[in-house]
Amino acid sequence: MKPFLALAALILAGTFSTDAASIQEADKLAESGSYQKALEIYEALKPANAEEARAIAYKTANARWRSQAGSENSDDTQTRRAEEALKQIVAGEKHDRIWADANESLGDFYWIRRNQQNWGGAWPYYSAALDYWAGESDVEPAAKHYLQILWRAAEPNQPQAYYGYYGNYLPIEVLENAVQIAKTPEDQAEAHYLLAMSLRYQGGSARAWRRVPVEFDAALKLGKKTSW
Repeated sequence: MKPFLALAALILAGTFSTDAASIQEADKLAESGSYQKALEIYEALKPANAEEARAIAYKTANARWRSQAGSENSDDTQTRRAEEALKQIVAGEKHDRIWADANESLGDFYWIRRNQQNWGGAWPYYSAALDYWAGESDVEPAAKHYLQILWRAAEPNQPQAYYGYYGNYLPIEVLENAVQIAKTPEDQAEAHYLLAMSLRYQGGSARAWRRVPVEFDAALKLGKKTSW
């Protein structure tokens, strides 16, 4: 086969890697909240292999449900389509960054969508994502991502609601991890506050009860800068 014909055949067969520039553009749009524009780019991509297809499937599904969540369209066909795609990734055997991101997206899907607050549906996915980041060797970015998930899980996406309003009390061991990895005064105060609230709610031993005022005191060290 002549060189130019071989090149044309490769292009038609879709064996080249997906356009990195297009992915980068779509990722930036998604990060800025322009999910519909990001979705249009993701849907136009033609992955070259199964691994690229899996990554793009996650990005597409994530952008799809978030775009729908921001619209007034009552038809949930696209939302359910996205949910199913994310669940397929989560059900797979490969537990990598894409798997963790899909779990996090499903946690958000059940928790932060308008009028959802389905903590029972959200927590198993948040928990899986937190476990992934807790086991990562690159400690600093992993800790940052761990806390970002935790703060989102702790705060209902509703006005006037507060931590625990929807039964979303986080496990003590998860919050103890947060206390250990929090670096900024704001994050440290938040972690101590959530730990105090969870200890107070869950009760237990006399030792656990004695920890409650200690954790509240630690949370108040930041003074008036805290939200409470």
